[in-house]
This record gives sequence, C-alpha cells and structure tokens, in this order.
Amino acid sequence: MTSAQRRYLLGFALAATVAAAVFAPGEAPPDIAAPPARAAATAPKSAADSAAGAHTRSRYDADAAPIFTATSWQPSRQVAQPVRVAAPPPEAPQPPPVPFRVLGKFVENGVAGVFVQFNDRTLAARAGDRLTADYEVASISDQTMTVRYLPLNVTQDVSAGGTP
Repeated sequence: MTSAQRRYLLGFALAATVAAAVFAPGEAPPDIAAPPARAAATAPKSAADSAAGAHTRSRYDADAAPIFTATSWQPSRQVAQPVRVAAPPPEAPQPPPVPFRVLGKFVENGVAGVFVQFNDRTLAARAGDRLTADYEVASISDQTMTVRYLPLNVTQDVSAGGTP
C-alpha cells in the first residue's frame, strides 16, 4: 500500500466517524439513562432541557455509588496500642554512709561522750551536739552512737565499741 492510498483510507475513516457522530440518534445509551421513577419526578420543563437534561442528570446523580472511595488491599485489623507500663515509684531517698568513726568514749560529770574522727579532725561529742551542718548526735549507748542525718531526719547507728 502506497502512502497516497493510506491517506485516502484514513481520510475515509475520519469522514465516516464524523458522519456517525452527526447522524447519531438523540437518545442516551441505556447504561447512562436515568431510572424511570426518578426521571418522572425530575422531568425538565422544556423540550430543549429534555434532550440535554436526560443525559447529564443520570451521569451526576447524587444517589449513585461513590466511585472515588479509598480502598486498601491490606486486611483490616485493629492496631494494638502499645502498653504503657507505669514507671515504678521512686525509692525513698537514702542518707549517705556515715562519715564518722568512733575512736573512744569518755564520761564527764555523769554524762557519756565520744571522741569521733571526721576527715582529719577529732571531735568530742555528747548527745544533742551537732557534728557538722548535716549530722547531729541523737544518743550514745554502751555499744552504739546514734546520729541523725538532718536533711532527711533519718537516724543511723555507728558502732562505739565496748564500755570505757
């Protein structure tokens, strides 16, 4: 087939398509036509409206099924929310280890006292004396010296050895 014959054939096909579009019947195809009950209720007022209205009314019908809904191929299942474990309650604050060492005991006017080593100093203390800004001597017995850690108001025992 030569190029001239090909042009004539394409021209004839184009002319046949245009003629079919111009001379086509004015009714809408059956798959686009409005349902009969709805068409009677919403009938257009004039003949010009009936030709154009029947075609567009069914195409944009609000009762039609939605075609642009989101679809997913994933199986639908509930997403488990992570379980939040409550943090354990904070432990009660603990006092630091006692920084004192009992060196010996003494008795003066019937009141017991102790010699205490703190860092590089030696202190003499009785019940009720304050050793540092944070420690106070609560009581002195034959075997122990009890000190109170003032910031937490907690008592701690320090071994005092035997009787003097």
